[in-house]
Amino acid sequence: MPFRFLYIIALFLFIHPLFSQQITGKGKLTGILVTSGTDEPMPFATISIYTQKDSLVEGSLSDENGKFNIPLSFGSYYALVEFMGYGNYKSDLFVISKDNLTKDLGKISMSIQANNLDEIVVQGEKTVMQLSLDKRIFNVGKDLANAGGSASDILLNLPSIAVDPEGNVRLRGSANVRILIDGKPSGLVSFKGSSGLRQLPANMVERVEVITNPSARYEAEGMAGVINIILKKDNNQGFNGSFELIGGTPTNLGFTTNLNYRKKNINWFVNYGLSRRINPSEGTLYQEVYSDTLTSILSQSNTGTVYGLNNNIRAGLDYFFNEKSFLTLSYIWRRSDAHRITDIRYEDYKNSLNNYLGYSLRRQDETEQEPNSEVILSYKKSFPQKGHELNTSFTYLDYWENSDQLFTQSSYLPSGSAIKSKDLVQTSLNDEFEKQYLVQLDYTKPFSKEGKIEAGFRTSFRNMENDYIVKEKNADGQFFPLPGLDNIFIYNENILAAYSIMGNKSKKMELSGRFESRIYGC
Repeated sequence: MPFRFLYIIALFLFIHPLFSQQITGKGKLTGILVTSGTDEPMPFATISIYTQKDSLVEGSLSDENGKFNIPLSFGSYYALVEFMGYGNYKSDLFVISKDNLTKDLGKISMSIQANNLDEIVVQGEKTVMQLSLDKRIFNVGKDLANAGGSASDILLNLPSIAVDPEGNVRLRGSANVRILIDGKPSGLVSFKGSSGLRQLPANMVERVEVITNPSARYEAEGMAGVINIILKKDNNQGFNGSFELIGGTPTNLGFTTNLNYRKKNINWFVNYGLSRRINPSEGTLYQEVYSDTLTSILSQSNTGTVYGLNNNIRAGLDYFFNEKSFLTLSYIWRRSDAHRITDIRYEDYKNSLNNYLGYSLRRQDETEQEPNSEVILSYKKSFPQKGHELNTSFTYLDYWENSDQLFTQSSYLPSGSAIKSKDLVQTSLNDEFEKQYLVQLDYTKPFSKEGKIEAGFRTSFRNMENDYIVKEKNADGQFFPLPGLDNIFIYNENILAAYSIMGNKSKKMELSGRFESRIYGC
């Protein structure tokens, strides 16, 4: 009796799956995948199940032993087995039914299939930041975050550099920073340091070098550091070019292009940028001034708009004596035209905001023109040792700026009645001229993996003139100069400097020593 009971249970366990499959209308597909020639199991191959009409109905992967077990509803199917690097396997049609619940495809041998690939181009990209002994280099030429922006926007995104709303640049918190283009002073950013950065399109910039320990190689200015902006220039054979259209809001429209044509030893290049921007601004100021018996309160609000049109063009040629030695002649011209309108409201209070004294409205209407140009002749020779270079250049800069401002001011009582006696009309005229001649020679020679010697000299002749005068309109409608607000500033500077630097670094420390000698004449 016990043996008969066990026999019945075993028979039930055997026929129950078959009976269940017949009731639910399902069967299964099984098989094993192996590599042709070695019969090694092929794990994680893709098995896809299709109907006679090529509709995908099921899919699975082979296990680590190459086996697969795929549940299927009753019907007619075929299987497609795929694995990267191997030829596909397609089975014949098979039927899953109540009379044929399991279809075993058996051992399927997969053969290696070789395909001829198209040409593969391996293209390297520089890291965003590189560190050297005396500077940090930021490769920004292909950073999409700078698309459509200006050189000022690039600096704003770099660590340790801050740019305020007026465009002034600070390096590590200090405003005593020198800004150069291709290692030299340039009218592209103006001689005032940073005002031209907003007019220089970001698409013209290849990289930015931040020198935190500047030597005489980078002039005496910029004790906090030097920011050296390197512009793009291609020298590939044939014709090469890139174009960029810019659109944004608030109004930011522009066009930039970088072109070069090289045939044999001569390479012609042109960079051009045109931008039209309208920049609105607003601000507030609250100020309290205390004395023994009086508290003066000023509440100020201002709104403004700057309408700017900027043109930049850089053109020239390289003559290659060989790939390690070439002479470059280039010309740069930039013109910036701006129209600034600023409206300021002053509200005056005495002791508290409950004691309102009245308000004043002041408008500043400024028209500014800033054309400048420069000519650069330079020679560079690279020696077989990496980093061993000789650079020499002659630069002529011609800069001019004209600013014409009109100020109108009206005062009002708390009731809103105008105080005509306090009406004010003023003009401010400022003309600035500057010419500079610069000759520079730099020699660099590495003596170890991280060590190098630098030496060179520079001489510059700089002549500046600044004419400034403020006039006010009197009761007769005539403008007269305000005492103490007119000035003619003339400055001449001659510099002769030589320098030598030796530096090296290891995993634990950096060593740098330098010698500088400068002679100034004003």
